[in-house]
Amino acid sequence: MFDAVYFQQENRKMEVDNVGNQTNKTVLIAEDDEFNYLLIETLLSLHGYRVVHARNGKEAIVLYQSDKAIDIVLMDLQMPVMDGFAAMREIRKFDEHIPVIVQTTYDIDRMRTKAFRMGCNDFITKPIEPKILLSKIEKHLY
Repeated sequence: MFDAVYFQQENRKMEVDNVGNQTNKTVLIAEDDEFNYLLIETLLSLHGYRVVHARNGKEAIVLYQSDKAIDIVLMDLQMPVMDGFAAMREIRKFDEHIPVIVQTTYDIDRMRTKAFRMGCNDFITKPIEPKILLSKIEKHLY
């Protein structure tokens, strides 16, 4: 999970640095933990991103197929109903090019290797550091 104090301090700095920063990019956040989702959504919204929320892998697939404006996917690996690996595999069946950043609590080499083998473009571990997340998203969008 995020370190809330760190997030608040970084968030205040970024608000000042990015006042008026707008983007026309949409991020699909597949995250079942409401607290994690709200922190990520707040960070991305402050930076002008439009956010779409899926609470499990199956919902991520449905939302991705129905919202053509999605530019990047932030995919949690451990979710109910359908995990992030299965959801990523399904999304890749109809879109090989959408950037997918996997997020997980576990930075185990075999999990990272599997995520890249399944088609992710990048990998980030929790607790997520705001600057790192933003730099990874920007790297794949711009």
